[in-house]
Amino acid sequence: MTHIRVKDSIRRLHEDYVKRGEEDGKLIRLDRNENAFGHSKNVERALRHTSGALSSYPELYADSLLHKLADIHRISEQNIVAGNGSFELITAISQSYLNPEDEVIIPTPTFDWYKTASLLAHGHIIEVPVENHRISPDKILQAVTAKTKIIWLCNPNNPTGTVLSESELHRFLEKLSPEILLVLDEAYIDFIRETEPVNSIHIVRTHPNVILLRTFSKVYGLASLRIGYAIGNAAVIEGIRNFKTPVSVNYLAIKAAVASLDDEAFRRSVVRQTAKQLDYLYKEFNQLGLSYIRSNTNFLTVCVGRDSDYVVNELKKRKILVRGGKDFGYPEWLRITVGKEEENQLVVTYLKGILS
Repeated sequence: MTHIRVKDSIRRLHEDYVKRGEEDGKLIRLDRNENAFGHSKNVERALRHTSGALSSYPELYADSLLHKLADIHRISEQNIVAGNGSFELITAISQSYLNPEDEVIIPTPTFDWYKTASLLAHGHIIEVPVENHRISPDKILQAVTAKTKIIWLCNPNNPTGTVLSESELHRFLEKLSPEILLVLDEAYIDFIRETEPVNSIHIVRTHPNVILLRTFSKVYGLASLRIGYAIGNAAVIEGIRNFKTPVSVNYLAIKAAVASLDDEAFRRSVVRQTAKQLDYLYKEFNQLGLSYIRSNTNFLTVCVGRDSDYVVNELKKRKILVRGGKDFGYPEWLRITVGKEEENQLVVTYLKGILS
């Protein structure tokens, strides 16, 4: 037995994430916002003949992926850095740009890793509650001080599913100091339909203090391969690249991501099927008299009018996992990932019984 102990902040973080992951694999998982519709057939073809390369290290900076992304977005490869999923990139941004006691503004509720990564970099967290489930740019601006260094915006936001429009973002940036880094996490950007699509690449071109985060975990269905990327001003991106772990993106992930980008039909199919299933859930929840937040993501947050832990546990007894809202300050709400048609039908059927 050793008397050497990991520091408390890391131990608590580990326990929280292990607890979330300790579930029977036979359950229907509608708690992690995964893509219910799989991945592109291009990925299977691309990975079919890769065994000969597994003994070699992958590209240092995922160069083939950067080349592909630069061509798609019409930017320089120097404006992009790939990472081992958004977790690594969020951590790298925090470690690269936060000094101890720099202030970090985070809307709440939102994706919890922004807070964790900022605390690990010894940042001071300023939380700004959402208004009517929407991030309020005005309230964020009111929270800015001379110590503010980073603002994290998940757009569309997890767990509310709401989105700031491009015009709202432009107005916000006009009032924001160019010395403050604005990180726009666009994990769910493909699913926006409550407003016009956001041309965030244009925002990056005109505002060098903006970083975009994109992932292959959601619409492309590559969550297990852990791959994402950040786009921003070349000097800002270089700062992230200098910190992040070398060769952190593996060969299979690079091949799969490039193959996914070549299948626009699949991406559109996922968006279309997700929208269809969301409309089904809207209709059923309307009939049940349940309030919900119209979503620009692949999940739906719904008020069940009673303790969410009770409903979560009742659904778990029926082999379905959803996310209870207590963790993010919505004690009577559930966040339900949009599943396949038969999975969504089961959720509705079981909720009718549980809530009756």
